[in-house]
Amino acid sequence: MKKLLLLFALLIFNTSFAKVSAPDTVSVGIYINSVHDIDFKDKQFTINLWLWLKYKNPDFDFSKYLEVPMAKTVDKSFYTVDTLDDGRIYMLMKLNCVMRDSWKIDNFPFDRQKLRFSIENSQYDSGDLIFSKDTVGQHYSKWTSTAWYIIPDSFKIKT
Repeated sequence: MKKLLLLFALLIFNTSFAKVSAPDTVSVGIYINSVHDIDFKDKQFTINLWLWLKYKNPDFDFSKYLEVPMAKTVDKSFYTVDTLDDGRIYMLMKLNCVMRDSWKIDNFPFDRQKLRFSIENSQYDSGDLIFSKDTVGQHYSKWTSTAWYIIPDSFKIKT
């Protein structure tokens, strides 16, 4: 009984003083070069973009651990890593992804579609890192595209 009581007290003592650290923040931005090869039959599209990430923890190493859920293929044609003045790591990469998706096209040509793109780190979860939007330089030129309507507040970060 004494051993059980001692074990119980030890468990309470250890959990009371356990250090809980807040997850690191990774600032993320994208610049979409093109969206093409939209294929309703095969339920896929191709997206070409620049992705940049700013973070403190070098163990995150997105050059190795970047995952794009729902992607059939991911081609990293270029990436570079630099250190910012504040000590954060700045990684820039160019991606070409064939994405799987499905759309409701019953009301074609008057339907609306959402093309989804998301990233993850395969080694860390939301307890270790959270993503936030890097909105520096965020703007949309009305002359960029006449075929696409961009809703500025439609970009969402989900953790």
